[in-house]
Amino acid sequence: VMLLTVLLIGFSAQARKLEPKTKNLEIENEANSDQNVQTVKKVKVNGMVCSFCSTSLEKKFKKQKEISEIKVDLEKKDVTLIFKPGESLSDNKIKKMVKASGYDVVSVSDEKAAKSEVESL
Repeated sequence: VMLLTVLLIGFSAQARKLEPKTKNLEIENEANSDQNVQTVKKVKVNGMVCSFCSTSLEKKFKKQKEISEIKVDLEKKDVTLIFKPGESLSDNKIKKMVKASGYDVVSVSDEKAAKSEVESL
């Protein structure tokens, strides 16, 4: 019985040593998968009527280090913000930036997209 107890205690200790390594691998895999995913936010904006409007918003957002690319569609009144992998801006910050430029925000929606999907936007 004593030998069995010693073996079980030893096995239990070995199992505990292995557990953190497995958790670290899971965390690394999650971090690596975030690097392959980009956040894309679509902002519906009222008040944009000309190319000057779109250019002013483009300049404002391009100054943000988190932004990889910005696309403005005047006809649809859409601003598409494509962020660097693992980066984003809060909806509140986006709304404040658009309002500071003199436009009204109708909505902000976000989605995650693989790098290859972003290229087709």
